[in-house]
Amino acid sequence: LALPGSGARGYFGKAVSVAKHLAETAPKDNCVHLLPATKHMLRVFERMTFTVCNNLVGTSGKTSYSLATWEEATDDEDKNAPAPTVRPLPTSLEASTMRQSRPGSLTSEIQHLSVEQFAGWLVSYGVDTTLFGRGQAKSLASFLKELVQTRSSYLVEKEGELERRREIVRITLVAASPNGQDHHLMIASDIMDDGRLRNRNQKLGVTVPESTTWQEAVKLKFLEIFGLSDEVQREVFSVEANEYKEESMPSASIPGIATVYMTHEVRIKVLDPHREGLQAIGLPNMESFVTGSDQRGKENWAWTPAHDKKPNQADSLRELLMNYHISMEDFDEHAFTDLMEEVYETRISTLTVRNKELTRNTQIIKVWISADILSVPHLLVHKSKKQRGKIDIRMKDRPISMRLKHGESWKQALP
Repeated sequence: LALPGSGARGYFGKAVSVAKHLAETAPKDNCVHLLPATKHMLRVFERMTFTVCNNLVGTSGKTSYSLATWEEATDDEDKNAPAPTVRPLPTSLEASTMRQSRPGSLTSEIQHLSVEQFAGWLVSYGVDTTLFGRGQAKSLASFLKELVQTRSSYLVEKEGELERRREIVRITLVAASPNGQDHHLMIASDIMDDGRLRNRNQKLGVTVPESTTWQEAVKLKFLEIFGLSDEVQREVFSVEANEYKEESMPSASIPGIATVYMTHEVRIKVLDPHREGLQAIGLPNMESFVTGSDQRGKENWAWTPAHDKKPNQADSLRELLMNYHISMEDFDEHAFTDLMEEVYETRISTLTVRNKELTRNTQIIKVWISADILSVPHLLVHKSKKQRGKIDIRMKDRPISMRLKHGESWKQALP
C-alpha cells in the first residue's frame, strides 16, 4: 500500500501484525522468534535446539519458540541423532536463570485461568472471595498477577486448605574500608519528587520469585540496581552466613489464606573492595551514591560502620510489627518508610498495644476557612493533591486538614 503524500510503501494484514507481535514479545534480544506452524514448515530447524515459550498472549495456541543466534544448522540429517531438545521457559521471562515451580506449588493449575475462573477455584478451597478488593486487600486480578506473572508468591495445599508462601532475602553487604574497618551498605534515604530527603536506614531486601533460587534473585538484584555483572559478583562476593526462618501469619492483603514468610538473613562479604567495577557502589573509599531515576524514584546509599551500635529504627519497627503478626512485606510501596517517618521523625503518629493488638494512633485537625464574597459565603477546600509525581483527587472538596505531632495542641499546629 502506497502511503499518501510520500513514495514510501506500507504493509498491513495478519502476517505483518503477527510478525510485529513476535518481535515485540521475544524473550530476549538476538534470537529468532517463531510460531509452531512456522517451525514445522522449516526442515532446516529439525535438529536444532529451541526454547519453548508458553502462555504467550496473542499467539495461536499460546506457544512459541526462540532460537539462539549461535545455534548451527546441519546440512545432512543424521537418522541416529537424538530428537530435538526443548527447554521449558517459565511464564516470567525476565530472569536469566530459572528453575521449575516449587514442590507442591499449585501455579500450574491456575496459570491459564481467567480472573472469574480463579475466583471459583479459590471458592472450591473455602476462600471468601468477597473480601478481596476491600480495604487493604488486593483485588483478585492483582493476586492472580502476583501468582502467575511476577510469581512473587505461590500457593500450596496443606491439609485441604490453601497456604500462600513468600520468600524474602534481607542482605547485609559488608566491605572493609581503607583502614580495615568493616562497613555495611544501607539505603540511607529516598529522594522525594520535590527534592526532599526521607530517611530510611534499611538493608537491601529482595523478593524471590517462585521460579528462581534466592541466590539467583540476589544476583539479578545487584545487576539491576548497581549494574554489577555476574562475573564481578562471582569474583568478589562471598556469602558468609545465611540465617533462615519461616513464620506463618495472616496477611491483610490476602484475606482468608495464611501466609508463610520464608526469610533469609544473608551476610555477603566483599573480598576485594578495589576490584574494578565496584566504584558503582562507592568502593573502595566508602563513598555515598545514588541509584534509580526520576521516573522510578531515587535512593541514597551509604556505608555505615559495622561497630555502630545505635539502634536501627527500621529493624526495631520491623521486629515490633512481626511480634504482632504484621508483615512489612505486604505493605504497599513506601508504606513502611512512611510509617517509620511518622513514628520516629515527624512524630505525627504513635503505636500502642490495646487488647493485645498493635494500633496506630494519630490526631487530625480540620480547618474550615470561610469568607463572604459578594455577600455569598464561600469555603476554602482542596481541589487535588500531588504526591510522588501523581495527582490525587480523593481530597477534592474537602476542608484543610493536618495531623498533629504527639503532644501538640491544635492551636500550636495552626500557624
